[in-house]
Amino acid sequence: MKYLNGIESSEIIEEVGDLTTQLAQIAPKDTVVSDNTYNAAWITGTWTADNTTDTLICSVDHGLVAGNPVSFGAGTGALPAGIAAEPDFYYVESAPTTKTIKIKATYNGAALNITDDGTTGWQIRFAYVSAPGQSLDFSLYSEVDIYSNFEFIPLGSTGTGYPFIRIAPNTTRILLNHANAYANAYEVGLLPTTTKKYVKLPTHINIRKIATALYHIQIHVAGLYSDNLNMSTPTAYTGYYSGTVSVADITAVTLVEAYTSRVKNGARYVVVRR
Repeated sequence: MKYLNGIESSEIIEEVGDLTTQLAQIAPKDTVVSDNTYNAAWITGTWTADNTTDTLICSVDHGLVAGNPVSFGAGTGALPAGIAAEPDFYYVESAPTTKTIKIKATYNGAALNITDDGTTGWQIRFAYVSAPGQSLDFSLYSEVDIYSNFEFIPLGSTGTGYPFIRIAPNTTRILLNHANAYANAYEVGLLPTTTKKYVKLPTHINIRKIATALYHIQIHVAGLYSDNLNMSTPTAYTGYYSGTVSVADITAVTLVEAYTSRVKNGARYVVVRR
Protein backbone atom coordinates (compact mmCIF):
# COMPACT_ATOMS: atom_id res chain seq x y z
CA MET A 1 0.00 0.00 0.00
CA LYS A 2 1.32 3.45 -0.94
CA TYR A 3 0.53 6.72 0.79
CA LEU A 4 0.09 10.03 -1.05
CA ASN A 5 3.77 10.85 -0.85
CA GLY A 6 4.68 7.52 -2.42
CA ILE A 7 6.11 5.87 0.71
CA GLU A 8 5.33 2.17 1.08
CA SER A 9 3.53 1.16 4.31
CA SER A 10 6.18 -1.55 4.81
CA GLU A 11 8.83 1.20 4.92
CA ILE A 12 6.92 2.98 7.68
CA ILE A 13 6.61 -0.25 9.68
CA GLU A 14 10.36 -0.79 9.32
CA GLU A 15 11.09 2.75 10.45
CA VAL A 16 8.80 2.41 13.48
CA GLY A 17 10.55 -0.84 14.44
CA ASP A 18 13.94 0.88 14.27
CA LEU A 19 12.61 3.77 16.33
CA THR A 20 11.31 1.41 19.02
CA THR A 21 14.77 -0.08 19.41
CA GLN A 22 16.39 3.36 19.50
CA LEU A 23 13.95 4.58 22.17
CA ALA A 24 14.71 1.52 24.30
CA GLN A 25 18.41 2.28 24.04
CA ILE A 26 18.00 5.88 25.16
CA ALA A 27 15.18 5.34 27.67
CA PRO A 28 16.00 6.95 31.00
CA LYS A 29 17.19 4.89 33.91
CA ASP A 30 14.65 3.75 36.48
CA THR A 31 12.16 3.06 33.69
CA VAL A 32 9.75 0.13 34.02
CA VAL A 33 10.59 -2.09 31.05
CA SER A 34 7.72 -4.52 31.62
CA ASP A 35 5.10 -5.56 34.16
CA ASN A 36 3.53 -8.97 33.53
CA THR A 37 1.24 -11.27 35.50
CA TYR A 38 0.96 -14.91 34.44
CA ASN A 39 -2.13 -17.14 34.64
CA ALA A 40 -3.16 -20.37 32.96
CA ALA A 41 -6.06 -20.25 30.50
CA TRP A 42 -9.44 -21.59 31.54
CA ILE A 43 -10.13 -25.10 30.25
CA THR A 44 -12.65 -24.97 27.41
CA GLY A 45 -16.01 -26.69 27.64
CA THR A 46 -18.99 -26.52 29.98
CA TRP A 47 -18.55 -27.94 33.47
CA THR A 48 -21.25 -29.54 35.61
CA ALA A 49 -21.16 -31.48 38.87
CA ASP A 50 -22.77 -34.60 40.27
CA ASN A 51 -22.78 -34.27 44.04
CA THR A 52 -24.04 -37.84 44.50
CA THR A 53 -20.68 -39.15 43.24
CA ASP A 54 -18.49 -36.09 43.99
CA THR A 55 -17.67 -35.93 40.28
CA LEU A 56 -17.00 -32.95 38.03
CA ILE A 57 -17.97 -33.38 34.39
CA CYS A 58 -16.70 -31.50 31.33
CA SER A 59 -18.49 -31.36 27.97
CA VAL A 60 -15.15 -31.92 26.18
CA ASP A 61 -11.94 -33.80 27.00
CA HIS A 62 -10.38 -31.92 29.90
CA GLY A 63 -6.74 -33.05 29.57
CA LEU A 64 -6.30 -33.45 33.33
CA VAL A 65 -4.61 -36.32 35.16
CA ALA A 66 -4.35 -37.35 38.80
CA GLY A 67 -2.09 -35.02 40.77
CA ASN A 68 -2.64 -31.92 38.62
CA PRO A 69 -3.19 -28.78 40.73
CA VAL A 70 -6.38 -27.01 39.63
CA SER A 71 -8.25 -23.87 40.62
CA PHE A 72 -11.79 -22.64 40.12
CA GLY A 73 -13.71 -19.51 39.19
CA ALA A 74 -17.44 -18.83 39.43
CA GLY A 75 -17.52 -17.37 35.91
CA THR A 76 -21.15 -16.77 34.97
CA GLY A 77 -22.45 -19.47 37.31
CA ALA A 78 -22.03 -20.63 40.91
CA LEU A 79 -19.44 -23.14 42.12
CA PRO A 80 -20.62 -26.44 43.61
CA ALA A 81 -20.82 -26.27 47.42
CA GLY A 82 -17.57 -27.43 48.97
CA ILE A 83 -15.37 -25.82 46.30
CA ALA A 84 -13.82 -22.37 46.84
CA ALA A 85 -12.75 -19.99 44.08
CA GLU A 86 -9.19 -18.81 43.50
CA PRO A 87 -6.79 -18.15 45.14
CA ASP A 88 -7.62 -21.53 46.74
CA PHE A 89 -6.50 -24.55 44.73
CA TYR A 90 -7.01 -28.31 44.71
CA TYR A 91 -5.46 -31.42 43.24
CA VAL A 92 -7.04 -33.88 40.81
CA GLU A 93 -7.73 -36.99 42.90
CA SER A 94 -8.60 -39.10 39.86
CA ALA A 95 -9.76 -38.80 36.27
CA PRO A 96 -12.15 -41.73 35.77
CA THR A 97 -12.71 -40.69 32.14
CA THR A 98 -11.40 -38.05 29.76
CA LYS A 99 -14.42 -35.92 30.64
CA THR A 100 -14.68 -36.47 34.43
CA ILE A 101 -12.54 -35.78 37.48
CA LYS A 102 -12.66 -35.92 41.24
CA ILE A 103 -10.64 -33.45 43.29
CA LYS A 104 -8.98 -33.34 46.71
CA ALA A 105 -7.89 -30.52 48.98
CA THR A 106 -4.33 -31.78 49.58
CA TYR A 107 -1.90 -33.78 47.47
CA ASN A 108 -2.27 -36.95 49.54
CA GLY A 109 -5.87 -36.35 50.62
CA ALA A 110 -9.12 -38.13 49.86
CA ALA A 111 -11.69 -37.08 47.27
CA LEU A 112 -13.51 -33.88 48.22
CA ASN A 113 -17.14 -34.09 49.31
CA ILE A 114 -19.32 -31.92 47.04
CA THR A 115 -22.71 -31.16 48.58
CA ASP A 116 -24.55 -29.56 45.63
CA ASP A 117 -24.10 -29.20 41.88
CA GLY A 118 -23.75 -25.43 41.68
CA THR A 119 -24.95 -23.53 38.62
CA THR A 120 -23.50 -24.04 35.13
CA GLY A 121 -21.01 -21.37 34.06
CA TRP A 122 -18.22 -22.01 36.57
CA GLN A 123 -14.71 -22.68 35.31
CA ILE A 124 -11.60 -24.80 35.97
CA ARG A 125 -7.99 -24.23 35.00
CA PHE A 126 -4.57 -25.50 35.92
CA ALA A 127 -3.60 -23.73 39.13
CA TYR A 128 -0.10 -23.12 37.81
CA VAL A 129 1.71 -21.58 34.88
CA SER A 130 4.47 -23.39 33.03
CA ALA A 131 7.85 -21.72 33.46
CA PRO A 132 6.76 -18.06 33.28
CA GLY A 133 9.70 -16.05 32.05
CA GLN A 134 10.74 -12.47 31.54
CA SER A 135 12.77 -11.69 28.44
CA LEU A 136 15.77 -9.44 28.91
CA ASP A 137 17.84 -7.67 26.28
CA PHE A 138 21.27 -6.71 27.56
CA SER A 139 22.09 -5.19 24.19
CA LEU A 140 19.69 -2.39 25.21
CA TYR A 141 20.69 -2.01 28.86
CA SER A 142 23.45 -3.21 31.14
CA GLU A 143 21.60 -3.50 34.44
CA VAL A 144 18.08 -4.40 35.54
CA ASP A 145 16.13 -4.91 38.74
CA ILE A 146 13.50 -7.64 38.62
CA TYR A 147 10.79 -7.57 41.25
CA SER A 148 8.75 -10.76 41.36
CA ASN A 149 6.02 -12.14 43.55
CA PHE A 150 5.10 -15.77 43.19
CA GLU A 151 3.97 -18.85 45.04
CA PHE A 152 5.03 -22.45 44.66
CA ILE A 153 2.53 -25.32 44.79
CA PRO A 154 4.20 -28.46 46.16
CA LEU A 155 3.81 -31.90 44.58
CA GLY A 156 4.12 -34.76 47.03
CA SER A 157 4.67 -34.54 50.76
CA THR A 158 8.27 -35.44 51.56
CA GLY A 159 11.70 -34.42 50.39
CA THR A 160 15.04 -33.13 51.60
CA GLY A 161 16.34 -29.60 51.92
CA TYR A 162 14.80 -27.76 48.99
CA PRO A 163 16.02 -24.20 48.43
CA PHE A 164 13.75 -21.19 48.29
CA ILE A 165 15.61 -20.09 45.19
CA ARG A 166 18.27 -21.85 43.18
CA ILE A 167 20.03 -19.69 40.59
CA ALA A 168 20.90 -22.04 37.76
CA PRO A 169 22.79 -20.67 34.74
CA ASN A 170 21.44 -22.60 31.77
CA THR A 171 22.56 -21.55 28.29
CA THR A 172 21.12 -18.03 27.95
CA ARG A 173 18.70 -18.10 30.86
CA ILE A 174 18.85 -17.70 34.59
CA LEU A 175 16.52 -20.29 36.08
CA LEU A 176 14.83 -19.76 39.42
CA ASN A 177 13.39 -22.92 40.91
CA HIS A 178 12.30 -24.61 44.08
CA ALA A 179 14.12 -27.92 43.74
CA ASN A 180 17.59 -29.40 43.88
CA ALA A 181 17.46 -30.64 40.29
CA TYR A 182 20.12 -28.44 38.68
CA ALA A 183 23.88 -28.64 38.95
CA ASN A 184 26.26 -25.65 39.08
CA ALA A 185 23.64 -23.61 40.87
CA TYR A 186 23.68 -20.96 43.57
CA GLU A 187 21.27 -21.47 46.44
CA VAL A 188 19.45 -18.88 48.50
CA GLY A 189 18.46 -20.69 51.67
CA LEU A 190 17.16 -24.20 52.28
CA LEU A 191 13.77 -25.08 53.62
CA PRO A 192 14.41 -25.92 57.28
CA THR A 193 12.58 -29.28 57.41
CA THR A 194 12.28 -32.35 55.22
CA THR A 195 8.78 -31.55 53.97
CA LYS A 196 7.97 -29.61 50.86
CA LYS A 197 6.29 -26.38 51.91
CA TYR A 198 3.72 -24.00 50.57
CA VAL A 199 5.84 -20.97 49.78
CA LYS A 200 4.99 -17.33 49.01
CA LEU A 201 8.08 -15.57 47.83
CA PRO A 202 8.47 -11.87 46.99
CA THR A 203 11.90 -11.57 45.42
CA HIS A 204 14.20 -8.81 44.22
CA ILE A 205 16.88 -9.66 41.66
CA ASN A 206 19.55 -7.30 40.40
CA ILE A 207 21.48 -8.37 37.29
CA ARG A 208 24.38 -6.27 36.07
CA LYS A 209 26.39 -7.15 32.98
CA ILE A 210 30.11 -6.83 33.69
CA ALA A 211 31.48 -8.17 30.41
CA THR A 212 30.52 -10.59 27.67
CA ALA A 213 29.11 -13.72 29.31
CA LEU A 214 29.84 -12.36 32.80
CA TYR A 215 27.20 -11.00 35.18
CA HIS A 216 26.94 -9.91 38.77
CA ILE A 217 23.72 -11.09 40.42
CA GLN A 218 22.14 -10.16 43.74
CA ILE A 219 18.98 -11.79 45.03
CA HIS A 220 16.94 -10.76 48.07
CA VAL A 221 14.22 -13.13 49.26
CA ALA A 222 11.59 -12.24 51.85
CA GLY A 223 8.72 -14.68 52.04
CA LEU A 224 6.57 -17.08 54.01
CA TYR A 225 6.40 -20.85 54.16
CA SER A 226 3.95 -23.18 55.83
CA ASP A 227 2.78 -26.79 55.96
CA ASN A 228 -0.77 -25.52 55.69
CA LEU A 229 -2.53 -24.95 52.38
CA ASN A 230 -4.11 -21.71 53.59
CA MET A 231 -0.83 -20.44 55.11
CA SER A 232 -2.64 -20.11 58.46
CA THR A 233 0.51 -20.66 60.49
CA PRO A 234 3.30 -19.26 58.30
CA THR A 235 6.94 -18.78 59.16
CA ALA A 236 8.83 -15.78 57.79
CA TYR A 237 12.05 -16.32 55.87
CA THR A 238 14.67 -14.03 54.40
CA GLY A 239 17.66 -14.92 52.25
CA TYR A 240 20.37 -13.22 50.22
CA TYR A 241 22.83 -14.14 47.48
CA SER A 242 25.48 -12.03 45.80
CA GLY A 243 28.05 -13.24 43.33
CA THR A 244 29.44 -13.31 39.81
CA VAL A 245 27.99 -15.75 37.31
CA SER A 246 29.77 -16.79 34.14
CA VAL A 247 27.12 -17.74 31.60
CA ALA A 248 26.35 -17.08 27.95
CA ASP A 249 24.63 -13.75 27.38
CA ILE A 250 21.40 -13.76 29.38
CA THR A 251 18.19 -13.30 27.41
CA ALA A 252 15.64 -14.26 30.09
CA VAL A 253 14.98 -14.99 33.74
CA THR A 254 12.60 -17.90 34.16
CA LEU A 255 10.68 -19.39 37.07
CA VAL A 256 11.00 -23.12 36.59
CA GLU A 257 8.61 -25.76 37.80
CA ALA A 258 10.42 -28.95 38.74
CA TYR A 259 9.38 -32.39 39.88
CA THR A 260 8.84 -30.93 43.35
CA SER A 261 6.61 -27.95 42.64
CA ARG A 262 4.64 -25.76 40.25
CA VAL A 263 4.47 -21.97 39.96
CA LYS A 264 1.01 -20.85 41.05
CA ASN A 265 -1.18 -18.60 38.90
CA GLY A 266 -0.65 -14.91 39.58
CA ALA A 267 3.14 -14.95 39.32
CA ARG A 268 4.25 -11.40 38.54
CA TYR A 269 7.41 -9.81 37.14
CA VAL A 270 8.22 -6.13 37.15
CA VAL A 271 11.47 -5.24 35.35
CA VAL A 272 13.11 -1.85 35.90
CA ARG A 273 16.05 -0.63 33.82
CA ARG A 274 18.92 0.82 35.84
